[in-house]
Amino acid sequence: MNDATSALTTTASILGMVLGTAGFVISILNYLRDRAVVKVTLQWKMQDTRTGQAQGLIRVANVGRRPVFITIVALELPKEFDNGFLVMSKSIEGTKLNEGEKPHGVLVPYEN
Repeated sequence: MNDATSALTTTASILGMVLGTAGFVISILNYLRDRAVVKVTLQWKMQDTRTGQAQGLIRVANVGRRPVFITIVALELPKEFDNGFLVMSKSIEGTKLNEGEKPHGVLVPYEN
């Protein structure tokens, strides 16, 4: 009877260790998956068919699983320019992007 109890105790402890470790790993994977992730792309030297002006397009997409709020969109300029950043004025009001929502686009004037 003592051997059966010992085997049952050992089996229960090994099962508890395996299930506890599996639960911990799954919780870490859920945490890493459920973060907010933002993807930013820039398309440059595009031409408006109506006006013929050259412009760029900045797209901000939420590819994560949490909603994000975009407060401002700006371009970091090379060191040769006097100003360090070119702020897109239409982006200042901010935009909320939910999971799977269409990307937010901001036009960039292509002047100078």
